[in-house]
Amino acid sequence: MIRKAKKLIKHCFPNGYKAIRKVYHRSRSVLWDLRLLRLPPLHTLYRPYFDLGVSAEAKTIWPGSSGEIGDPRKEKLILRCFNSITFENSFKPGFNFDPESETLFGIHPAAEEMLRFVKEHHLKMRMHVLVWHNQNDPAFFCRDFHCVYLDDEQPDPECLVSREELLHRMRSYIYGLVEYIYANGYADCISGWDVVNEALSDNNNEFFRNSLWFRIVGPEYIYHAFLFTREAVSLYAEQYRHLYSGVKVHQFLFYNDYNEWFPEKQEKIIRLLRDTILNPDHEIQSPVIRPDGNGTLLSDGLVDGIGMQGHVDTVLDIGQYISSMRVYSDLTGLVHVTELDMMNNAYPDTEKPALVYKELFKAFINAVQEDIRLGSVTIWGLTDDRSWRKEKLASLLFDAQSRPKKEFYAVAEAVKDAQ
Repeated sequence: MIRKAKKLIKHCFPNGYKAIRKVYHRSRSVLWDLRLLRLPPLHTLYRPYFDLGVSAEAKTIWPGSSGEIGDPRKEKLILRCFNSITFENSFKPGFNFDPESETLFGIHPAAEEMLRFVKEHHLKMRMHVLVWHNQNDPAFFCRDFHCVYLDDEQPDPECLVSREELLHRMRSYIYGLVEYIYANGYADCISGWDVVNEALSDNNNEFFRNSLWFRIVGPEYIYHAFLFTREAVSLYAEQYRHLYSGVKVHQFLFYNDYNEWFPEKQEKIIRLLRDTILNPDHEIQSPVIRPDGNGTLLSDGLVDGIGMQGHVDTVLDIGQYISSMRVYSDLTGLVHVTELDMMNNAYPDTEKPALVYKELFKAFINAVQEDIRLGSVTIWGLTDDRSWRKEKLASLLFDAQSRPKKEFYAVAEAVKDAQ
């Protein structure tokens, strides 16, 4: 019926069809804006407690992608509901490694586009991620930036660089990225850096993940990553302070990991940060290392907080989750929930995720009121169709058409119920 009506309009008003279509789409845009204004502004509701963020991506990163930045509707939705953004992919090393650059860092166009959006709209930004075992260009680890692969698609050990060379490359890349952020006026947007991500093994018989970083450098790669980031932030905060009204802009440095509320992983995270001596007798020296430290990341003053990724499900033990949050807050002084999403184990019951979201956010608020230092909560994805867990029935706050779901209203109601 609609198709027939379109054909009739085109036939009767050949010159006016485009104008009618333009008016139609403009009216739909106005209706969208009116509906948007009726949504509770989530970040305003949560302002007394913590920043509320969302992961996003630029549409330009992949042609035809369903990214958020560059889509006017999704941009408006983000600005209405969130005051912080994490770049889902565009600041991962695989997108910004440039072997032709002196520093090995080359800004990806999508990352640049998103940085401009964050700055223009006065949003906060979590930088994710500097050092990770995944989403790297394998050439980063190979001599002459050229990889020779074995049958299992792993780089041939014969082509890997030396320990000293890989540390040199790590330092160059981190310094290059941090300087770019400071020199281009974005440093005052950043609320934290995920310096190292997922360095610990899921195998109970192993402590460190057997990544190329670990195989070439050893566990000290984690210490160097935090050291280089702290040095770079300190250096460029001073060097470019004139761009920020004469104020030295510092940011918090985070260790980020998943399954962080499981007792085994929690024990490993504590052991890594508090108990593992990675710089014995301060063989590595730097002005940013606390002289009274004992060579661990925490005592040497290189870690400011823990990122609890928060990939949870509807059978989550919320009490256990908050208990872990308290442990991490006491340990480092700061916690961010960095990648929150929820898998619906109760499907086809579609009510359960909203109930768990509500109870979880009430627990977050209560935690802050009980002096747990929770600085930020980031939802990992804006709409269900963009979730990396969509095949596992992951549930976010908005559906594929950017319409608010029960989960959205549950998060909004959690504030009222907690007061």
